[in-house]
Amino acid sequence: MRAPEVVACASRSLGPLENEEATVAAWIRRRRLETARRDLVDPALRSSPVHAVAARWGFPRATDFSRAFHRAYDITPNECRSRAAAADKSPRC
Repeated sequence: MRAPEVVACASRSLGPLENEEATVAAWIRRRRLETARRDLVDPALRSSPVHAVAARWGFPRATDFSRAFHRAYDITPNECRSRAAAADKSPRC
C-alpha cells in the first residue's frame, strides 16, 4: 500500500471531522479536552488534582492544559470544576 492510501485509510477511520478545515491533530486535541472536561465535572473524580486529569489525557504540562482548556471553553479548568461542585451535577462549562 502506498503512503497516500495509508493516509486516506487512517483519515477515514477517524470518522468525519466536524470542520473540514480542521487538522487531525486539532480534532484529537479537541477530543482530549472533551474527555478531560468530563473528568473534571465527574463527582467521582473530584479528588483527582486538575494536573492529574490533564496528564491522564495527554497534557503533561498543567499550564498548557489550562490555556488550551480556557481557549476551548472560555473558563479555566478550576472554575469548571468549582461550578460543577457547586451545582453538584455535571453542568456544561
